[in-house]
Amino acid sequence: MHDLLEEMGCEIVRQECMKEPGKRSRLWRYEDVCHVLNHNTATEAVESIIVRWPHSNNVVELNMAFVKMTELRLLRVHSYYLPAKHPMVDENQYEDLKFLSGKLSCLFWPNCPLKFLSSKFNPENLVDLDMQYSRVEHLWKGTKPLEKLKVINLKGSQLEETPDFTKARNLEKLILDGCTSLSEVHPSIWALEKLVLLDLSWCYRLQTISSISCMKSLETLNLSFCSNIEKFPEILEVREKLSKLCLRGTSMKELPRSINNLTGLVTLNLECCRELEMLPSSIVQLKSLKFLCLSGCSKLEAFPKNVENMEGLKELCLDETSVRELCPSIFFLQNLERLSLEQCTKLHSIPSSIHMRSLRNLNLSGCSNLERFPEIPEVMENLSELYVDGTGIAELPSSIKNFTGLVTLNMKGCKRFKVLPSSIHMRSLQALNLSGCSNLMNFPMILEVMENLSELHLDWFVYSTKFEKPTELDSFLDSTTSNNLTEHEGYIHDHRTFTIQHLQQLPHVSGIAIKELPSVIYNLTGIVTLTLRYSKGFKSLTSRICQLKSLNYLSLSGCTEFEVFPDIVENMERLASLDLDETSIRELPQSIERLQGLVSLNLKNCKNLVYLPDSICNLLSLEWLTLSGCSKLSKLPEDLLYLKRLDVKGTGKKQRYFSTLGELAQFRSAEPLIDIAGSSMSTRRRWLMGESSRAIVPSAQGSRLSTLGDSVQSQSTVLLSVMLDEENEAMAVGETLSNLEESSYKEEEEKALAASRRGGRIWGCCICGARGNED
Repeated sequence: MHDLLEEMGCEIVRQECMKEPGKRSRLWRYEDVCHVLNHNTATEAVESIIVRWPHSNNVVELNMAFVKMTELRLLRVHSYYLPAKHPMVDENQYEDLKFLSGKLSCLFWPNCPLKFLSSKFNPENLVDLDMQYSRVEHLWKGTKPLEKLKVINLKGSQLEETPDFTKARNLEKLILDGCTSLSEVHPSIWALEKLVLLDLSWCYRLQTISSISCMKSLETLNLSFCSNIEKFPEILEVREKLSKLCLRGTSMKELPRSINNLTGLVTLNLECCRELEMLPSSIVQLKSLKFLCLSGCSKLEAFPKNVENMEGLKELCLDETSVRELCPSIFFLQNLERLSLEQCTKLHSIPSSIHMRSLRNLNLSGCSNLERFPEIPEVMENLSELYVDGTGIAELPSSIKNFTGLVTLNMKGCKRFKVLPSSIHMRSLQALNLSGCSNLMNFPMILEVMENLSELHLDWFVYSTKFEKPTELDSFLDSTTSNNLTEHEGYIHDHRTFTIQHLQQLPHVSGIAIKELPSVIYNLTGIVTLTLRYSKGFKSLTSRICQLKSLNYLSLSGCTEFEVFPDIVENMERLASLDLDETSIRELPQSIERLQGLVSLNLKNCKNLVYLPDSICNLLSLEWLTLSGCSKLSKLPEDLLYLKRLDVKGTGKKQRYFSTLGELAQFRSAEPLIDIAGSSMSTRRRWLMGESSRAIVPSAQGSRLSTLGDSVQSQSTVLLSVMLDEENEAMAVGETLSNLEESSYKEEEEKALAASRRGGRIWGCCICGARGNED
């Protein structure tokens, strides 16, 4: 309905003057606007222009463009952005406007090429001015009637000075973010009583700001990364409406003591104020403050004491400061939800009074001098995330059991950490990371079922003593993995056999020094993912792997001593992806056909692989087969009917890969995959254009093959291009083309390259050769 109404409205406007668009009240078609401006056919009938204007065709005589448009009220020009140094941009090709209608109420022209608006422009009716990322340096000279003006957005423009805003009494938003040429602002700005938003961020040439005492309506003041501003003015009167003050990246050494007059302040951001040395004690009187960020204030050594009045504070960030300790009065911040002291390398203690009832996230990551975590005397049911990774903590207190709502505990890289308390059995714990805790001697008995634990990270974990009794490890695994443990990383010992029903994922048993999979693993009947990537000593896998009925992904990538893939004695319908790349297998068993759900088989760089069984053709779900780098493989089964991608770069015989491609011509995909990775642009072009190559053309209705010179029987015929390998004269099969005309080649090449840039998945067959020569 909306489209119909729009079309009807457009037709009504066209009927105003069918032959001459300059006599219509509204213009929106680029062609019509170009005609009016280039032929000077505009009339006073034009009231509105809304047009998308490609910059490449933007060169028109703008200086006289609007002289006859005396009734123009709306001007919206959407033009494409080009940087000032772009070769298509000549900064001197546009002259100033001679005239701009005084009735104009909305001027929207981002990326405008003009440096100045008309000196005769009377903005008495202007309400909204948006010229962000434009080349405008000056708006107008002198004092202008600006009573109706409410919004100015010159973000990213080349503005050098602001106009006199004395008469802009109703201005509400002034956005000058990123005006890097602006060195000062007109003093009248600081007297705008109705201004709500003032954004001067990234105006790094600004050096001073005046008092904001007269800005009674101001709610947001952003001076972020005005790196030359060293001092914030005193707040002489109480300002209740200013709620957000951003001073990130400034050079301020201190805040004024009168900061407490900002009684409505909710957010104070002082991030990366690297010269800030102290906070005024009056800051603790900001009762409305909810978010205080001091991260990156590297010279700040202390946080104020007696914070009782900061009852509204919810988030306190002190990352990368020089704070040495927190005062006990932090307990009074009972509404604090997040406390972050990440990388506070001088922090040596935190008080036991840190048990604020609302605290959800406590981050002490990288506090390398923090050696002790305090006893927590009371239950903290809301604390869900505790990060103490990279600290000097040697042990956790037994009172950690009071963190009854803890979901994530990260102790990664705590090299001095030795003992986990047995009280670690929090029911809510989902993720426990002990990676790199090289001094951890043992794992505690788990006295209660940890029914929600889903991630256990033990990589780089080395036991200094083994479990004294097999039942200790069994107890731990029974109490965790039997209740939906989805990840288990780390060192595996071959303990006695036991059954765990619901383990879903064992993804990163990577790089471990085991020769065979512990028998216990075969009883993890709920496992979904099993990887032993780059376990160099791993040699064998038994047929018991078939017991893992839920297994979806199996990776033995990089297990260079793995030589024999076991017989599949039972159907494994859920195994969809099998990675055997960079192993030493010589062949796959005939029973591979029992992997009926297999979609992807990766045998890349299996240098010893010489044979693929014909039974692989019975894998009706197999779509991706990767054989690149299998240099001894010289034969491929003929009946791979369901493949959608075949990658055999660097395989096989010297003259041709295979004696026949057989039924590969009957691939179901209508859009074969284009995979020319490793070829230079010149090689791709010769390949696509058919130079120095043969072509195999499988018919869409049959398996007949023809050469490039053969006639093409149907528009739906699929053309597969073949390129000779310089080293071993192998072939490469790839591109889909609908005909043999040069224009079609170019079109398809562009599509291929565009698809490659998008990283999209285009189904098909690719049998690629080696790298081509670089031009």
